This record gives sequence, C-alpha cells and structure tokens, in this order.
Amino acid sequence: MSNFPDVEYRNGYSAAKPFGNSGIASIDAFNGLTTYLSRIAGRFAVAIEVTEWRNGVAISSVRLDLQILVINCSPNNKPSLSYEGGSKFWEIQPGEKKCWDVTASDIVDDDQIITLRAFGDILTGSSTFTGTKATLSPATNANKIKVTSKFCWQPDCDVSTVRYLSCNL
Repeated sequence: MSNFPDVEYRNGYSAAKPFGNSGIASIDAFNGLTTYLSRIAGRFAVAIEVTEWRNGVAISSVRLDLQILVINCSPNNKPSLSYEGGSKFWEIQPGEKKCWDVTASDIVDDDQIITLRAFGDILTGSSTFTGTKATLSPATNANKIKVTSKFCWQPDCDVSTVRYLSCNL
C-alpha cells in the first residue's frame, strides 16, 4: 500500500540483508515471529510492514520501525542441565504420577542469574495435546550458581494405547 522510494544501502547490505551478508533477518509467515542476527557491532534500523488483504484487495497496513543496537559482549557459557536419577529419559505408565528435580547450573559464570523455564505441548496444552498437562514451575536462582525446579506429570489413562509413555527433557 505504501509507495516509498528505495533506500540506498552500503555495499554488502540490502533490504533482505540489513545486517550484511553474514547476518540474518527473517519473518515467519505463519506466526509473524522475527529473527535477527548480526555478527558485527553497529546501529541498525529495520521496518516491517504488514498488509491485510481481502478478496485480493489490500484493505489496511501497519508499519513498525525497529532500531537495533548490536554490541560486543563477552562469551557466555550456557548452563548445564542435570536430572534427578541422572537420566533425562523416563517411562511413565498412564495414570501414574512422576516427579523429578531438574537443575540448571553454571559454575563458570557464577556471577550470573539463571532462570529455569520449560515449554512444550505437554506443559502448555498447545498444538494437539489434550491430556493432563505436566508442570515445571519457573525458578530463578538466589545463589547464582544453580537453580532447581520440579517437573511433574500424570498422564491420563486414555492418552495412548501403548503401555508406557516416554518423557525426554
């Protein structure tokens, strides 16, 4: 719906590559999630325009301008996960309730706060999962070295025709 003149980009940059050839800028056409990655420090500006169409006719549009500051940061080690019993794979009988402690720790970057959260169909009920949801309460560490939360799940008796269900964290 907009008719603006083209922007002049520096050599190696373009509307499709606002962070240069080594960067990433993408939009998921299904959910609108944007992903950006720049391998070089700098100040960048991107604009996203969404147009609504009905019966082949544009009926409205909205534009969002983003200013992105990319800075150099020291490397950050990802926390390691450990599980009660030492395994991240369990079998659960339908109707049986199981709970395990899940711990995230980072002994290298011991001055950083760690937050433990979980996502997935059995935790949110999203996608096609309709059974009893599992739980893992979000937790943030106070001692800045490790954080622990409890994962619990009691699958419904009618969720599967198999004898055991698998749980892989």
